[in-house]
Amino acid sequence: MTSGQGYAAPGWEDVAAAVGRDESGTELGGFSLAVRHRGELVVDVWGGADPVSGRPWEQDSVTTIFSCTKAVTSVVMLRLVDQGLLELDAPVARYWPEFAAAGKSAITVRQVMSHMAGLTFVGTQDLAVLYAPEAVAIRLAAATPLHRAGRHWIYHALTVGYLCAEIARRVTGASIGDLLRQQVCGPRGLDLWIGLPESEDHRFRPSHLLAPPDLSMLEVTWDEPLVAAAAQTSREVLGLFVPGYAPGAPDNRAPMQTRAFRATEMPAANGIANARGLADLYAALIDKDDPLVTPRLLADARVCRTDDALPTPYDPLVHRYGTGVDLANPNNPMLGDGCFGHTGAGGRVGFAWPEQELSLGYVSTTMGAGEPDPRWAPVYAAVGDAVRQVSP
Repeated sequence: MTSGQGYAAPGWEDVAAAVGRDESGTELGGFSLAVRHRGELVVDVWGGADPVSGRPWEQDSVTTIFSCTKAVTSVVMLRLVDQGLLELDAPVARYWPEFAAAGKSAITVRQVMSHMAGLTFVGTQDLAVLYAPEAVAIRLAAATPLHRAGRHWIYHALTVGYLCAEIARRVTGASIGDLLRQQVCGPRGLDLWIGLPESEDHRFRPSHLLAPPDLSMLEVTWDEPLVAAAAQTSREVLGLFVPGYAPGAPDNRAPMQTRAFRATEMPAANGIANARGLADLYAALIDKDDPLVTPRLLADARVCRTDDALPTPYDPLVHRYGTGVDLANPNNPMLGDGCFGHTGAGGRVGFAWPEQELSLGYVSTTMGAGEPDPRWAPVYAAVGDAVRQVSP
């Protein structure tokens, strides 16, 4: 058990105690866990410290949520659908004419959001480009897709965010980060950003890898083009986040630790939040009185779009993907069928269980390797037990 501070409502004490209870010996670093049930914050615990600087995780501390950002961006996109500014099954080129180049005229907004557009990598590790969403959009508009849209599912680790951001910019004139602040986080009071303001930077705690990632699979020369593309996507991401990085290195050894990284908008990868911010976002999505997204549209987004897609054997992520959100799957079972959300590199996770009016967020500054993260299972089990005990 890892000691922490915070609050657990009656019947939820075992959930708070489950943080850090696993057999892997994984250190938490700084961490936070939050659970909302039927509108009430029933668990809100935090603790630990940055293993490099020793700075403690405090109640309002935040960190990078990595690919949990993808679902955050998707919430913004779904709100634009609700507002009549987008149609999910319309071609992207309706809103972004330049995107029709190189055989992409039929690719739909939904296919982009569901990682089925065949545009898996940016093609550069130049931070000056990656920190400029409109520059990346120009590259992607000129790119040739790897496969017919909808035929395969390949994880678009960085590109899905840039694609969504440009579509949103074309119909609103605003960035994803601004839309998130204006339409979601500001009105709801969420500790969640894409593009962290300097005024909040004092709250930030950096993330640290437990060990260098295993790159052996990326060194193989793959003959199958789609497998090679998936491997290239992984090289691009790892090259951005971990070049020259090792446990205990100074914070400025990796781009993900810099102020420039936090300030820019990478709408698939560099959202900033704590567990409470993630739990509150998902609670707002399933709120019965004032949901962020209309129930009919949210139900549509939760329909699996990838079951009929051809698999890519290399991809180690076992996903069942809806429209912009991950569904319960072998690597992240969440709390069973009906749950939806997203994971983030190193063990971050946020999701909702609509049938039980429950949402959960978890972050840790210590990054584990792969999914499922061993720190999730005891928390999930304790949450499931608590729900059974408190539900009539």
